Amino acid sequence: MGKPTRCLPPHQAANARSSTPTAGSTLRPCVQALQLLPVGAADGGRMVQGAFGKGTLSLTSFFTYVGLALGLLGSSLALPYGIYVLVCLRTAERYIADNVTPAGDARATATWAAVAFAVLVLVPMAPELSEAWGVGPGKDAFFF
Repeated sequence: MGKPTRCLPPHQAANARSSTPTAGSTLRPCVQALQLLPVGAADGGRMVQGAFGKGTLSLTSFFTYVGLALGLLGSSLALPYGIYVLVCLRTAERYIADNVTPAGDARATATWAAVAFAVLVLVPMAPELSEAWGVGPGKDAFFF
């Protein structure tokens, strides 16, 4: 989609790109961050269970459920995703080939980095901070 390319010569039409972001480019980090939350059988839950064990997964799952229930993670997506997790992804993986050998430091660091990325993407930004950085809807937004 983007800019109409019928009016451009063929050598310019191939290089024409839209300056406005598409829905896929703005939703992709949010969907990936929701999957990286450490809860149940989601990707983040599997990572935390593989790196730290079931006890840590239970603890992080509890705080993730609280964050989703209160709307602290993902704002308007929190409640629907929380219900989806409770219905479909609540139980963690049971068959781990080797849960005696501890995970290495690199795997633990990568797991915490992924969880931190998920939380930073999903936590809403303060309005004053978003205005100072020049991101977000601003004062002249259509819906606000």
